[in-house]
Amino acid sequence: MRFERTRDEVKDFNPRGSAEVIAAGFPVTTSTGQASTVPGINYQYFTLPRIARSNEYASFYPSWSGKYSITSNLQALLGYSYTVTRPAYNDLAGVASENDSTQEITIPNVNLKPTYAKNYSAQTSYYFEPVGVLSAGVFQNEFENFVQSQRLNGATVADAFGYADPFFDTYTIITKVNLPGIVRFRGATAEYRQALSFLPKPFDGFDIFANYTRTYVAIKNADTSGAAYNGGWMPGVAPNVINYGVNYKWRRLALGFKARWTDTMPTTSTQNTYMKANTKIDASASYGITDRLSLYVSARNLFNVRDQTYIGNDQNRIGGGRQIEYYGAYLYAGIKGRF
Repeated sequence: MRFERTRDEVKDFNPRGSAEVIAAGFPVTTSTGQASTVPGINYQYFTLPRIARSNEYASFYPSWSGKYSITSNLQALLGYSYTVTRPAYNDLAGVASENDSTQEITIPNVNLKPTYAKNYSAQTSYYFEPVGVLSAGVFQNEFENFVQSQRLNGATVADAFGYADPFFDTYTIITKVNLPGIVRFRGATAEYRQALSFLPKPFDGFDIFANYTRTYVAIKNADTSGAAYNGGWMPGVAPNVINYGVNYKWRRLALGFKARWTDTMPTTSTQNTYMKANTKIDASASYGITDRLSLYVSARNLFNVRDQTYIGNDQNRIGGGRQIEYYGAYLYAGIKGRF
């Protein structure tokens, strides 16, 4: 059991809208809604006093866990916790981004509440020689004040975000909000891991692993006006995820390979928009020069697998809200020392 009290204090800019800046005689970049000259920036951001806001909350956070040995090799685990996730500071405060070309305003939401979660889990694990484990479990997470990005009608909410001019009634406000009701994640996991030390040298340095997660999302007592979130539609949550890989260590050399397959999943708050299933591979290697000094190199998304989003059932059509994005492979290398 623990007790936490949190107080957030924000002193944020109160920028003037682009229409007001233009009316004052300063040029504005249409794609950003920001003044394009220093005097214009000063007028837009520094002529109105900053807005001071604060938020305070406190609660107790209980947790417990238990383990029971069914046999010497078989264990059962149960757990519960009540946790809090505080809003990110850049979601609470920061500079609004106004795009007059697309008539969109991306803005922080100072009224975001913390997300509370009741977390339940149960798992059974079987340990075997040499150095292996096979486990299966179930989990449930119930979130209150779940945070998601939404696109809101400017005519309805622009005034609440400081855009009182009727000019912005046709704009779309993009911001983070707390979803009404309870968002429930429920699922199951399975995992296998084993060291292959029974193999002859030098192959006894291998170990392999694989795990699978199945997740279901449901929303209880959600506001029926938020149709985009009915039916458990949750952007960024894949129903099926599989991770697998192999590691190898021989003397001072260590190698690693892992892959992650992610099932087709929702990508935006608008229903019927998906990201295509894909597999991304990471790799790593290190060599110990001494007991305290080593060289390392690692790669994320080694083969530059693309992210492809689409609408409806046609995965091969691009355009009209569909896109293919390549982010490239991320390569890291360096020297690591332990002192």
